[in-house]
Amino acid sequence: MRRPAIMVDIETLDTSVTAAIVSIAAIVFDVHGQSTREDLLKDHFYTNISIVSNQKFGRTMSADTIEWWFKQSQEAQRALYSDPILPFNTALIKYRQWLEAQTADRIYACDPDFDCNILAHGLESIKDRDPFQYHGRRSVRTTIEFAYPDEPMPNVEMGTAHNALDDVVKQALQMQHCWNKIHG
Repeated sequence: MRRPAIMVDIETLDTSVTAAIVSIAAIVFDVHGQSTREDLLKDHFYTNISIVSNQKFGRTMSADTIEWWFKQSQEAQRALYSDPILPFNTALIKYRQWLEAQTADRIYACDPDFDCNILAHGLESIKDRDPFQYHGRRSVRTTIEFAYPDEPMPNVEMGTAHNALDDVVKQALQMQHCWNKIHG
C-alpha cells in the first residue's frame, strides 16, 4: 500500500537557515495520484507567523529579502497578514503536531535545503524536533528536471505566487504530473 507524502512550503524574511518564517503551508498528497486543488486542501496545515515573535527567537531578516517582498504582488503580501497569525513557537509546535498525525514517510519541498532546513532549525530553536530526517526529504525541482531534461515543464498555474498555501498545492500538482510523465 502506498503511503502518502507531505508537501511543504514556507515564506520567509531571509534566505539563511535562521530566517524569520512568516508563513507555513503543508498538505498530504499521493505522488502517484491526479488530484484537484480541492482534493489537496482536504487535509492541510496553514498559518502565518508573527514577525515580532520571530524576533523573540532570534530569527533573522535581510534587507534584500524584504526588498524582494516589496516587489511581489499585493495578493502575496496581503496573504502574509491574513488569519491565522500565530506566535513563532505556537506555529511550529502545531506544524510538528500536524506532521506527526500524518502517516507520511516523505516530505517534499521545492527546495528541501531551504524549506526543510529552515523549519528544522526553527523547531530546534524552540527546543523541539523535526520529525523528518534528511533521508525522508525530496526535491520538487530535481524531479521536474528529471521529467523534463530538455524542455520546460508545462505551466501549472495555481493561485498567487509566493502564497505558501497556493505554492504547496501547485508543487504537489507538479509532482503528480512529473510522476505520471516519468512512469507513463
